[in-house]
Amino acid sequence: MRKFLQLTLLLASLLTTNHTFAQPAGTPYGDQDEMMFNHLDIGLELGTTGIGLEVAMPCTKHVALRTGFSIMPPFSYSTDIDFKTNKDKREGTEHNVNVKAKLHMVDWKLLADYYPTSKGTFHLTAGFFLGTNFPVRMKNTEDIDVEEGEGLEIGKNRTFIRPYPDEHGIVKLNMATNKFKPYLGIGFGRAIPKRRVNCAFDLGAQFWGKPCLKAYSYDEEEWVKVLKGDVGEDDFDDALDIIKKIVVYPVLSIRVNFRAF
Repeated sequence: MRKFLQLTLLLASLLTTNHTFAQPAGTPYGDQDEMMFNHLDIGLELGTTGIGLEVAMPCTKHVALRTGFSIMPPFSYSTDIDFKTNKDKREGTEHNVNVKAKLHMVDWKLLADYYPTSKGTFHLTAGFFLGTNFPVRMKNTEDIDVEEGEGLEIGKNRTFIRPYPDEHGIVKLNMATNKFKPYLGIGFGRAIPKRRVNCAFDLGAQFWGKPCLKAYSYDEEEWVKVLKGDVGEDDFDDALDIIKKIVVYPVLSIRVNFRAF
């Protein structure tokens, strides 16, 4: 996140320098429709990507560029699930454990708004987000009661739950997506306010690829993909099928824009 903020501040500094040399004498703000890179907007955003900060600048009469970052504050959901160890499978028993899932995203973005009319507010947007590839993280919140030498194997001979010296284990399971997420959308409101302040509304989608589940292998010390049939539970396989179909993330946001100059 520090790198994203540094990049945003650097862009603002470069635009400010450009404005000093490009602005004609006697014209406080120049002609927005005729001059390129002569204005800078600072926007505060709230939406399905979380809270965000961005800067924007006009390129032509019909195009504006926006860059910045957004943060989805982490929030979690807890539920109880049943699981079976190898011993349970042999004896026909099962265990229950509490699991917490946490959603958290941090992204940098670069977007271009196209306005079909030079004075209109409707725009088409294209660009990309770059950031979190594990938006959903899951793990058990309490000790798993397993006997010494016993474990739950998920995947091809990979032990994800392995007893610690105190005979307890932790499962780490994440939903994985692409870090690079192309974006397409539409909206209303200009990136550069005609006045000092305005509001803008955007609706679109991040294309983050086909998600999958990855579990941490204590033996291999890396994240490995969990495939259908690895666990041997129909409900788990159905969940994998559903996750793979969520190839886009909806983006709905409202921005308040402030013109810096």
